[in-house]
Amino acid sequence: MDRKDGLDSRIRNVRKELKMSQKEFAERMGVSQGTVSWSEQPDKNVPDSTIKSICTIFNVNENYLLYDESPMFIEPDTFSLDNFIVERGGTDLEKEIIKTYFELDPEVRKAIFDHFKNKFFPPPKPKSGFVDIPSSDELLEMYPDLLKEDEKGIS
Repeated sequence: MDRKDGLDSRIRNVRKELKMSQKEFAERMGVSQGTVSWSEQPDKNVPDSTIKSICTIFNVNENYLLYDESPMFIEPDTFSLDNFIVERGGTDLEKEIIKTYFELDPEVRKAIFDHFKNKFFPPPKPKSGFVDIPSSDELLEMYPDLLKEDEKGIS
C-alpha cells in the first residue's frame, strides 16, 4: 500500500481520538491550523517532518499513520506519577503527600518505610526448641487465685 493512501483520514482520526480541534492540534505541533487542515485533505503529500512531529508529540505509531497498522498510539517509555494517581482516583492532596515523601532525605524515607514495614509486616518470632515461659505478671493474670492464697499466708 502506498503510504499516502488514507494518510489524511488517519491524521484526522488521531486528532479526533485526542479530542482536539485543528487549532489545538496545530498549537501543540507548533504549526498553523491551515497546515493541519491541508494535511487532512485527500491526496496531499504530507512532509515526513509533519508525520514525525505527529508521532513524537502525540505518541502515535508511525506505522499506523503510514500503513494503517494498529495500534494507533504507542505507550511512552516515561511514567507520569501525576497521571498514575489521577487514573486511580487520587486527590491533589494525595499527589502532594507522595511528592513530598520523595523530597525527603533518603535516610528519613528509609526510617518511615521501615516503620510502616514493621507495623504491617512484623518480623516473625524466632523459633526455638523451648517453650515460652510466662513472666510473673502473666502468671498472675493467668492464675489470679495465686495472689489471694499468698495473701492468706498459704505458700
